[in-house]
Order: sequence, then structure tokens, then C-alpha cells
Amino acid sequence: MSQTAHPPLVAVAFITVVLSICSIYLPAIFSSLDSIATVEVLTTPRFEDLISKKALGYIRLLIASLFCSVSIRRLTIKQNQMTIPYLKGSKLQRLPITMNGVRSQMMFTAWTWNLLGLAFALNGMVTLLIAYNHNDDEIHVPAYLQNLMRCAVLTFEMSAPTSMMVSSFVRYILWPRALKNGDTINFRSMLSLLQHNGNVIAALVEVGILGRIPMRIDYTPLAVVFGAFYVLQTWAMTHRWLPSKDPQFVYFFFDTTLDKKVVVFVLAALLFIMTLFHCMFFSVVALINHFDGGVLLNTFLVAGVASCFCRFRD
Repeated sequence: MSQTAHPPLVAVAFITVVLSICSIYLPAIFSSLDSIATVEVLTTPRFEDLISKKALGYIRLLIASLFCSVSIRRLTIKQNQMTIPYLKGSKLQRLPITMNGVRSQMMFTAWTWNLLGLAFALNGMVTLLIAYNHNDDEIHVPAYLQNLMRCAVLTFEMSAPTSMMVSSFVRYILWPRALKNGDTINFRSMLSLLQHNGNVIAALVEVGILGRIPMRIDYTPLAVVFGAFYVLQTWAMTHRWLPSKDPQFVYFFFDTTLDKKVVVFVLAALLFIMTLFHCMFFSVVALINHFDGGVLLNTFLVAGVASCFCRFRD
């Protein structure tokens, strides 16, 4: 009989409780959204003497185009096989997984990358619509534009902190573990380097050099909801990676064949870490806004923070 890896009921109950708690805070988040999803906040360049609104819009769309092209490239090329180094005590076999086509978008890195790319696209569109229509009137904003601004804020609030978390996990956990097992090829490819480093760099450039999109500490539940839905997607894919239906996980720490206490602890730790990184990104934005000493100082701050999370070689 083949091994199964269905999540334990206690883990399902844990995720259900987490989502239920977060849902309590969502009405307050949505009710406050229009206070920051405004024309002034989303379309004003941080350095207006250097970047016009039109330039800001085009730069954002250019970044979004880069994100989109990387995702399309991932979808269309043949990927290297992955063999997951499971923890001691796992009941799973270490079988090679091929991440071709849509499956290449099932990694948390891809989720964050695509959502951040969407945030840049939305913010770019909003900025150009305002710039070309000369519509700075906050009172008479069309409904479609207000909805675009709401989505722009929400997508950035969820994706920017998680981009920092992805880069941190790769640098300090996943890459060293792959290096220990002598297989870092999936981290050293150009596409991987772009997705694991370019995401946090782009997010920091947006808040430090391009615009003034704020981070709200009271929007932290959004990060937790994002993480919880990824856990659900991971469980749904457990028996779908291989034609044999043998269970596999693309991240070793999601292994549900470990002890139930370990599974719940890992889930709790990951959701806590997502909360922590939301707070960290909020702190970085607050630090940049506090100094805001000009483009050179902000560039130095962005480079300094990014260097703590990026990795480019073994």
C-alpha cells in the first residue's frame, strides 16, 4: 500500500481557527482601506524633482513586465528536477519532482513573485491613468479607479513583506541545506536568482525610491491569510506532484508525515514568521520615512537592507 500524507485533523483545525480569527479583523481592514488607497498616496513620486508621475507609472509597469516575463519563462521552459531533503523521521521517499508548466507556479516564491508583479502593474496603471487624465480630484474618483487603488494597496501589503521572507528563507535556510546536500543548481539559475532576490529588491525600491505606498501594522492579518491559503494549496498538491501519486512536498518543512505536534508547530511557526516579516517590512518603511534624506541616502538604505536578505552564489 502506498504511503499517504493527508494533513492530520489537528493541523486542519489549527488552520481553520487561524483563518476564523483573521476574518474578524478583515472588516476593519477593508473599512480603513480608502484612507490610504488615494490618488495622492499611490501616484505621488517620493522624489518629485527627479521623477514625474508619468515616469513613475512607466517604471512600475516596466518592473511588472519583468515579473511577468520571468513567470512566462518559468511556464514555458523545461525545469530541473527537484529532490527534497526531508527531515529525519519523515515517512516520505526522496523522489525527483519536475516543476514544468503550471506546476512551476506552485512554489511560494512564485505566489509572492506574481502577486508583487500584479501590485506593480496595478500601481503603474493607476499612476498613468491619473497622470494622463489630470484627475487629482480625490472626491470625484471613478468607481473603477477606486477599486483599482484598493487592489493595488492590498496586493502590495500582502506581497512586499512576504518577498522579504522568501529571500530570507532562501538565503538562511533553503540554500544552505541544498549546499549541504551538494545540489544548489535550482538556486543558482538566473530565473531563481531573479525571483529570490529581485522580489525584495523591487519591493524596497518601491517604498524607498519610487513612491510612498504605506505599510499598515494593522494589516498584518492579510499576511497570515496569505500564508494559510498557501498551506491549503500545499496540502491539495501533496499527491499530485508525481504520476504515481506518491506524496511529495516542495518544502521539507511542510511534511505532514512527521509527528502531529511537529506539523502544528511548523505551521504555527511559519504563520508567526509571516507576521514577523510584515512587522519587519513595516519597520523598514518607517525607518526610510524617518530619514528620507534624499535619493542617495535612500538608495544606501535600500541596498543595505537588501544585502541582508539576498544571496547570489554558494
